[in-house]
Amino acid sequence: MTFSLTVGRRIGFVSRAMRRSLKLLLFGFLLAGFVSRGLELAGVYQCACYPECWCKRPGLSLFRWVVPRFHVGPWNPEDEARHEAASRG
Repeated sequence: MTFSLTVGRRIGFVSRAMRRSLKLLLFGFLLAGFVSRGLELAGVYQCACYPECWCKRPGLSLFRWVVPRFHVGPWNPEDEARHEAASRG
């Protein structure tokens, strides 16, 4: 009996530690999102993505600078010219 209680306590400790670390990670991610959004509103950062990019959507713009991947923007002049020609019709 004592062996099973000891194992149960260890599993409980691991799950509490895991939950605590996941909460800390989530809090850090949200804090970084709010800080970067504040810096963007202050004019420190400026997004040069296309208007259709995922980071321009209202709920996702908070994480624009925390997740700096998969942005759709004019990274080279040919791509920008192609996008301008397509948007004009």
